[in-house]
Amino acid sequence: MTYSLDLIIIKAQRFPDEVFQTLIDLFTKEYFLEMEHSRYILYIFLNNFDLLSKAQKDQLILSLEQGYEELQDWMSWFTISEILGEYYQNKQALQTLCNLKKVKNEHPRSFIVHGLEHLVKSPDINLSQSALVELLSMKNDSCERVKYEVNLSLNKLKNQGYQ
Repeated sequence: MTYSLDLIIIKAQRFPDEVFQTLIDLFTKEYFLEMEHSRYILYIFLNNFDLLSKAQKDQLILSLEQGYEELQDWMSWFTISEILGEYYQNKQALQTLCNLKKVKNEHPRSFIVHGLEHLVKSPDINLSQSALVELLSMKNDSCERVKYEVNLSLNKLKNQGYQ
């Protein structure tokens, strides 16, 4: 199914509104949030990000935040952090990641680190520095898993010359 949708989008050279809205509507559905492989729907947005209109991108970022903690597929958390950190790479993405730092469940919270790591690599110095501050603040998280991810991320950034 996702391959077929990718082909429709690629052929249209844009992300058709009806396809976009159908996929976005899934973010509020319990069956989507509980899907074992919800990531495949998210991949459609990731693979076709450049074909989204500004209005679609504005709506998508809100939807990504909305059901984040309720998702059951760990790769969905990773994919959302990737979309926010690497593809949006802006202040709104940083704000969304900061909002998601507050989720109660430690497993989805641990993937926020990945999105912040991407933002630290941004050519926008202010965004990069703000993301680094947020990443460093996660060293004080109550969860060992989150702290571990932060330390891994900081080591990677240091080895790549970003600190």
